[in-house]
Amino acid sequence: MFSSPDSQAQPVGKLPAQQNQDVTTCSETSKETRSRILSFVFLVCLGVATQITFKVSQIGGTYMYNTNSAMTIVELVKFLLSFAQHAKTSKSTFQEIFFELQHVEKKVVVNYFLLALSYAVYNQLIFVVLKLTDPGTFSLFKSLSPLLVGVLNWIVFGGRLTHLQCLIILMQFLGIIPVVLSVDSENGSSKLDVELQDFILIMFVCFMASFNTVYNAAMIKKEVAPVTIQNMILYAFGAGINFLFYHVFQETNHKQSFFYGYGHWGVVLLLFLNSFVGIAITFIYKFGDAVLKSLTAPFISSILVFISYIFFGLNMSIIKLSGAAIVIINTFVYLDLPNPTNKTPDDEKNKMQREFRTLTGMLFIICMGLQLLSNNLWNDTSSLTGTGKQESTIQTQTENYTVTGPLLNFQNLEVESRAPFGTTRGNASVTFDLVFNAKIVKWREQETRNRFERLDIFLWTLKSYSQLNSLERVFLYVELDEEYNERKTEVETEIAELFGSRLKILKWERYGHQDDYRKMLWEIGKKDGTDDHKLVWFLQNDDHVFIDMNEDVFQEGLERMAKDDSPRVTMYPSHWPEILKLSGKVESPQVCGSFIKVQMTLSDGLQVMNFGHMRYLLDELDWNGRNYTRMDSVAMDPRIWTDPDEVSDPDILSLQTMYIPLRELCRKFDGYQAQGIGPEKVPWLVLPPEKNTFDRSYNGLVAMLTGPTPITLWCKGNHFQLPVEYVGRIFELYRGLKKPSTSGCISVERPTCLN
Repeated sequence: MFSSPDSQAQPVGKLPAQQNQDVTTCSETSKETRSRILSFVFLVCLGVATQITFKVSQIGGTYMYNTNSAMTIVELVKFLLSFAQHAKTSKSTFQEIFFELQHVEKKVVVNYFLLALSYAVYNQLIFVVLKLTDPGTFSLFKSLSPLLVGVLNWIVFGGRLTHLQCLIILMQFLGIIPVVLSVDSENGSSKLDVELQDFILIMFVCFMASFNTVYNAAMIKKEVAPVTIQNMILYAFGAGINFLFYHVFQETNHKQSFFYGYGHWGVVLLLFLNSFVGIAITFIYKFGDAVLKSLTAPFISSILVFISYIFFGLNMSIIKLSGAAIVIINTFVYLDLPNPTNKTPDDEKNKMQREFRTLTGMLFIICMGLQLLSNNLWNDTSSLTGTGKQESTIQTQTENYTVTGPLLNFQNLEVESRAPFGTTRGNASVTFDLVFNAKIVKWREQETRNRFERLDIFLWTLKSYSQLNSLERVFLYVELDEEYNERKTEVETEIAELFGSRLKILKWERYGHQDDYRKMLWEIGKKDGTDDHKLVWFLQNDDHVFIDMNEDVFQEGLERMAKDDSPRVTMYPSHWPEILKLSGKVESPQVCGSFIKVQMTLSDGLQVMNFGHMRYLLDELDWNGRNYTRMDSVAMDPRIWTDPDEVSDPDILSLQTMYIPLRELCRKFDGYQAQGIGPEKVPWLVLPPEKNTFDRSYNGLVAMLTGPTPITLWCKGNHFQLPVEYVGRIFELYRGLKKPSTSGCISVERPTCLN
């Protein structure tokens, strides 16, 4: 039997109309899949680029721009982009668009106001977290957001997930674990390198992001208005709220201009990229769902891991790489899954209950976020880096460590993280005079030096010295920039309150000529040498703040100087990592109690010195008519300032006996950036003073001591590395604030280094 031609032209059981419908359905499905993939790729690319440029927008690890003003600009650009997009697609005039905006339901407007407020808080919390930790670590934590989104979508909005989607989310969670955790190769134990309080902060930020994601997706899916209209409402509120934050979250005395710091190209690039992230997210919600958007986080994290591994020398194990690969594969699998069908709508009662839960949850999250944001902005908690937290009373954080190295094995070492000391004045066995000869300028050439008012930095520096029990007399020779003339009365009053009767001289001029220095000398001590034993802290830097936890080590240094028979004795209290490495460049050092004792020639104007040495530098040496507003170049040993092997003069001798503390006494306000030591090793100081914290844990000290070699001339030809005698004594000093195990001197002949 033969079939008719018509019957051969069609598949069995399929009518022509059904076949055409299948082709159309297949074409629409393919188009939808392509749209989902393109929107996903667009968002991932922007996310990766933003994470990379995030570091570029910082200078030395610090935001040199106001983050609230930055987000104001971002939200404003997003609003303009949405406005232009809506005008193009709807072909509406300005008047028609504003008419549409005015006639959106009030309930929708309120919901978007809350969402904009939540986003504004969330964005600022991201800045806080990324100041405390690196973007890679934070992005890895955000990779857990698919699980949070799925749970929130189910609990709050009654959304659905297929069994396969649930399994993929679970695999996503399991895949990210080996990337986040570090494993001890010796005992096989694993742990997160984040403390509990930091974990709570990060997880709250991730939870807030997930809630915003689900809430935003639900609002757009309702289609109460065109997506672009909804975006305009959201971004308009966002710009206004962030502009309000710009005014609220600033200190009156240190208020920055709105566009401060925008001269850096990295800031402009970051603003540009963030402006387009919102557009990419909109397309994700339009063609996919909230879970698909959340899956971009682990995808971005994994890409950043690979980029760091290939280009930045990140040390990665096969386990971490495998975890990143699992995350990527799971993301691709999810992209091929169809969206689950929506369940039957709830009745009016369930709908009202769900909306009540949503509103309550949003208000709770906003309040918690504002509280965390306020705490972190004003207290500047730096716990993510392992530092202690300073409040009105000093808190301590003690940890046990085992430190091993050549000839070094400290068991159960307790190292404390403490804030700077603050004590009432008492008696001191040895005293000193404080002498300042400096100019306070309004602006420095390097932009990072202008984070705060230089005059306020100087006043804090003076305040830190005023608390020293051993301070006897104060002589200030200070020149102010013209911009600070209007504050002269204020400064005089504050200085008088700080020092009281100890203030002997306050002159608004800085000396540079040798004859002027001689006049200053005879205001401080006698010409006949009878005051040569007196100790003077002679400073020509306005920003080396005393930050040690108490005065014990400093007082020990004064006592050792007073007992030293050398005619010229100094103590070098600042530039701590650099001066430690310089101590063994020329002469063989000794470890004496809490100090290194070494013969050296340095005339830097920030040392404590006996008056005899000060008189030698300022009076007895012939300056040949030169002016020195800074003393650094008055007496220079070429072995210090160049490669010692290139110096052939055998008659060069070290001028002074120098004591170098084995605990950081002072820190330059802007850290040690001039020496090439970044703020990730030695954080910069900030104002007000109570916002500063100092990492004196084992990890913090080792990071400072074994940081990159400074780039100054001191290090040219310097092959000396920190010996275990230094390191052991340092940890003794920071362990429970105890005195060193020995007060005698130990010669360091052949240093054995801690690497």
